[in-house]
Amino acid sequence: MIQNFFPANQGKIWIGSGWQGLYSFDPATGSITLIRKDIEPGVHLDSQFPMMIDTLMKKAWIGVERRGKPWGIFEMDINTLQYRPLIFRDMFNQVMTAQRISFLNTKAFKNGFLFSMNGQGIFYVNKDSLVAQQVLAFKADLFQLIVANDQYLFLIGFRPLGRATYAYQKNKWIKVSHPFDSIGWDNIYYNKTDRTYWVWAHSELLHYNSNFKKIRSYLEKDGLPPNSWQTITSDNAGNIWLSTPTGVIAQLNVQTGQITTLSDKDGYQKNFLDFFSPFCKDINGQLYFSGAEGIDRVNPGKFRSSPPSSVYFQSLEVNQKPVSPFAGVGNVQQLSLKYFQNKISIATGIIDFYSKGKSRIRYKLEKDGAADDWQYAPDYYTIRYEGLQPGKYRLVIQASNSTNEFNGPAKVLQIIISPPFWQTWWFKTLVVIILIALIYSIVQYRSRNLKKRNVELEEKVMHRTKELKHSLEDLRATQAQLIQSEKMASLGEMTAGIAHEIQNPLNFVNNFSEVNTELIDELTREAGNGNIEEVKAIAKDIRDNELKIVQHGKRADAIVKGMLQHSRTSSGLKEPTDINALCDEYLRLAYHGLRAKDKNFHTVPIAIGIRTEFDNSIGKINVIPQDIGRVMLNLINNAFYAVDEKKKQLGDGYEPAVSVTTRLVIPPSGEQRRAEINISDNGNGISKKILDKIFQPFFTTKPTGQGTGLGLSMSYDIIKAHVGEIRVQSKEGEGTEFIVQLPTA
Repeated sequence: MIQNFFPANQGKIWIGSGWQGLYSFDPATGSITLIRKDIEPGVHLDSQFPMMIDTLMKKAWIGVERRGKPWGIFEMDINTLQYRPLIFRDMFNQVMTAQRISFLNTKAFKNGFLFSMNGQGIFYVNKDSLVAQQVLAFKADLFQLIVANDQYLFLIGFRPLGRATYAYQKNKWIKVSHPFDSIGWDNIYYNKTDRTYWVWAHSELLHYNSNFKKIRSYLEKDGLPPNSWQTITSDNAGNIWLSTPTGVIAQLNVQTGQITTLSDKDGYQKNFLDFFSPFCKDINGQLYFSGAEGIDRVNPGKFRSSPPSSVYFQSLEVNQKPVSPFAGVGNVQQLSLKYFQNKISIATGIIDFYSKGKSRIRYKLEKDGAADDWQYAPDYYTIRYEGLQPGKYRLVIQASNSTNEFNGPAKVLQIIISPPFWQTWWFKTLVVIILIALIYSIVQYRSRNLKKRNVELEEKVMHRTKELKHSLEDLRATQAQLIQSEKMASLGEMTAGIAHEIQNPLNFVNNFSEVNTELIDELTREAGNGNIEEVKAIAKDIRDNELKIVQHGKRADAIVKGMLQHSRTSSGLKEPTDINALCDEYLRLAYHGLRAKDKNFHTVPIAIGIRTEFDNSIGKINVIPQDIGRVMLNLINNAFYAVDEKKKQLGDGYEPAVSVTTRLVIPPSGEQRRAEINISDNGNGISKKILDKIFQPFFTTKPTGQGTGLGLSMSYDIIKAHVGEIRVQSKEGEGTEFIVQLPTA
């Protein structure tokens, strides 16, 4: 029985026939010659297999199975027929004993070949070496080994190996993930000519390019024989050839996509060897398929497919009514139908004198250049379509020949179904024109109405504008009155404080004046008595009292000048101002003004309830003193009001505290220094709900009649006009802090 064969020198083929020896077959004469029956005298050989033949090196590598001895591989000189055994080494370069070698799993790789050994893995033989080197080790038995482009190694084996892919990287095989891993392949053939891959998987033949992108697939409906995973190869013309265990040989014409099958009816064997059928292609491009009954040889260059078949129409019905054209049904090439004539039946027939009833048809319906997939049916089949929409169709029908090739002429029927009048272009155009006219009429009607309404609205807007202008003038007048009232209230509070402040130096002036009057009378008496020493002492007291009168007079004069400066309209010009002195002055004015205004003011004396802390490093800054004074007066008055209200609520258990501090803020490099003024109290604080509203005009938390709601708003505007910042921090029930920052330059 032939178990494998391999192309050898001089166009011959070496055949491994198991225990019968190694033979040479000459395709030119058809003769078979025994090359060698044994390798060692007296040693019976169970099998001899040619694994690789190099006609240039005049070498052949023969795998042998020896009864009672380990299996082996021998290098043989083709001329002398002398054998030299190969040494098997594992991946650690240790000598090992060969087990059962899978001689059919031999594939050329670089300057040698790869083969598998059951339970031992993959070995590589370099043609220049007598060593079979283990390159992959695994326990599973292998039944498929495929090498593609000296780059990929595809394996199928028993568990635990399964399907695996290896890539040749840095002189060794590395297991990798591959696009073919997901398709469950059974056989892979790499075509070196166009560098494409042919893959058999799940009764489907798949064609991939060199980048593993699918080009096309072939199924049984395309004429592919079932179970065609056994052998995949190509001939010199680029056509693909397949063989199956059931004895079917098929040719796939890659250019046309036609598949032609050969079987025992064409004179070939009924069955090939199961699983791996030995296959060979000689130097002339002839293909050899080995089976249980011998060798089938195919010359692809002389291969011709069966004669084509043709299809014809037996009958044609539209809406279940026969169509009887004058020229006959078989000559119908076009049907022109109405939109309601959309139920079509076509009975087909096949003309083929060779198929003997094995032909079939395929058909597809194209519309506007887009076609459905081919539909397959037996011969003498009735094609039916129902509910076809208006449009232009092209029905293509083709018959297969005896070898299941669709190589005959196609029957083409043009079907034109006209649309109903409401779908025609002229009707749609008319509808569009009517719609445009209707829309134009509506637009004109609405345009006239809009113009009329615009005139009415313009009159109403003019009337409302006059009313709003009058209301705005009234509002501005009211606002000016309120602002003036706020200023007058501030001036009144300050005047009351000034009156209290000026009272002290005036009391001193009056008191010392009365004392000086008495001292002058006493001086006159003592001078009359001639008491010169007493006169001198009294004169000295008078002089001291006069100095004190002058001192307190100047103090009163300064207070009056400050009052006049505050009361007059601001010039709007900035001048260098001692911000610490300004804060101290307005703190005392606010305190005394509130005490003069409210006789029941409960705040403790200044020495206890008011704390000041001024930073002398600030120096003088450019501000408008009158405006900043108003801000200080407003903020300090609010602080005093807050602690006074809390004192009224809590009584003696609460100690009011108002703090006014200043400090120089030195920001990070590149930013301007700022003077910061902090005015804080321990009053009732401000609720979070209204905290963001306190700087809004006319917003106040004081009872009606006690505040205008303009104090903080004016303060905010003044600080912003000075390119400064004012913000507030408050906790309800604990107190409030106002922070004012002004640029120092």
